[in-house]
Amino acid sequence: NEYVTIADLGTDELVQYRIHREVGKLVRVRQTAAVPGSGPRHMAYHPNGQQLYVVNELDSTVSVYQVHQEDLRLELLQTIGTLPDSFTGNSTCAHILVKGCGRFLYASNRGHDSIAIFRIAEDGKLELVDVATSGGREPRNFTITPDDQFLLSANQLSDCLISYRIDQDSGRLLSTGHQIELSTPVCVFVK
Repeated sequence: NEYVTIADLGTDELVQYRIHREVGKLVRVRQTAAVPGSGPRHMAYHPNGQQLYVVNELDSTVSVYQVHQEDLRLELLQTIGTLPDSFTGNSTCAHILVKGCGRFLYASNRGHDSIAIFRIAEDGKLELVDVATSGGREPRNFTITPDDQFLLSANQLSDCLISYRIDQDSGRLLSTGHQIELSTPVCVFVK
């Protein structure tokens, strides 16, 4: 609770600030260069606090950073694609979440209209398990329910919210057959 990390898509950096509560300021501590041209967009910490996962909008990848606890310095461990090798169209990433159990990570692809599913290894690195349909166009945002059982995908350009059951062993998404029609959903939150 002493630091804030932001993804700066424009400069391809992760910037860390220290929170100075007594003066109500954020003071820049360091920046970590991302892969040039990747466009870091959103981040998710592993529940153990040891890894930071960054979804890169422009090159449709996820970067894995080791968080060094002594000074919170970030060390790049891996960058992995979110799209099938056979895909040749245009796509950009939007959102990223780590499942509460810490075993799986999800990232959305706008253009390919899918959600990439990764298994998280003991060392924090990722292995692509599947790339599942988001159930609509432009999955800008999604969430995992507090019980870790369901994923809800907000598909901005097809005006729908789609629900999936999460297979607890593989992390794969299984259609529930349920959807809600609503106008241009861009964010979904479940309490």
